[in-house]
Amino acid sequence: MALRSDYTLKSLLLSLHELASPEVAQHFMDALDLMGAQSPYKGGKPLVELLEFIQREAHRAGDSASQEGAQDAIAYMTGVLLETDLNVKHDLYNNSGQLTDVQNLQTTVSGLRAFIKHEIDHLLAEDPSATAADIAAYYEREGRRALRFVRARRAGHYGAFRVRSDIGAWLTDVLVDRVEFRAEEDIDPQVDALLATPDADLLVAAAQLRIRRGQLDELETAIENPFTKESGLQRLVERASWLFGGGYVGLSGVRRLTPGSEVDLALLRPDGVLHVVELKKANTRSVKLHRGVPITSDDVNRATAQVANYLRAFDEHRAEILERHGIDARRASGTVVIGHPMYDVDFTEQQVNEVLRSYNTDRSRIEVVTYKQLIDRARRALDIGVPSR
Repeated sequence: MALRSDYTLKSLLLSLHELASPEVAQHFMDALDLMGAQSPYKGGKPLVELLEFIQREAHRAGDSASQEGAQDAIAYMTGVLLETDLNVKHDLYNNSGQLTDVQNLQTTVSGLRAFIKHEIDHLLAEDPSATAADIAAYYEREGRRALRFVRARRAGHYGAFRVRSDIGAWLTDVLVDRVEFRAEEDIDPQVDALLATPDADLLVAAAQLRIRRGQLDELETAIENPFTKESGLQRLVERASWLFGGGYVGLSGVRRLTPGSEVDLALLRPDGVLHVVELKKANTRSVKLHRGVPITSDDVNRATAQVANYLRAFDEHRAEILERHGIDARRASGTVVIGHPMYDVDFTEQQVNEVLRSYNTDRSRIEVVTYKQLIDRARRALDIGVPSR
């Protein structure tokens, strides 16, 4: 059986190393060393055995994301997991220059429709008496080969297709049994009610509501994926700065305000005062147990210290920042967004919230929230802000 070892696999291992716990991270570096620095990359059975070892070590360390990631690497090497699915799950290239699965489908289906139209014309030219049932039976017969192909590949028979046809294999998978065709698009009842009115303001509100709920759903999906990196979350939150409430007029175009520091997001209040946001991983623990008492984790403490350093630097350079950028940094504040209760497996959501509430009480300029709190606040704001007809 052929085993893949290519740049995509290397990118996956680099990403897994970045997200792994300290006990497991070095093992991913060992896998990268085994592959080599440049193409053609080594791999084969020794790499599979090393990845199986990493799975066991990750399980022993309680690092479920690394365990699943090593399993995905093996599945990709053996052809069970396709490159497109791997990239969607692990966001290997931060969507740079990559078509999304929806874009791939739209392009392919558009071409297929034109091809099917031509083929039906050809069938009718050969047999003018052919009925719709005859045409359907023809396509059912032709589709059986694709179904056999998908089942063989998913069973691990990598010889079912060549490496270079990976995208074709993914499209076959999707078109055979992943696409759900609906007679009409599902519409949120609130949005549907707004769209039914001729009032222009309500139409705008409906459009905005749909966009924002879509942004929340997309962010929530990324958060629930343990392999989503900070850069992926930042990309989504940048497009939805409204998540932080109506007290801000938008994002500042400047992120590097002082030498040696670059904030993730720089929000501006109507009076020109700065508010910085530091985005950390969702897949991290916000709370730990210390002498039997839940307290904030080291990751939370480090992130808070990072924002505190930003604010201290802004205070020291406030005159320069005001002159160069027109931003009032003297009274700047900050928010740290980190973690999610689903990853704090040893604590309940209520315990996590209580620990962070106590932690925030002692800080006048910095607030720490989880991604769950951020999303819940945003959803409540959307529900409250829906105008009545």
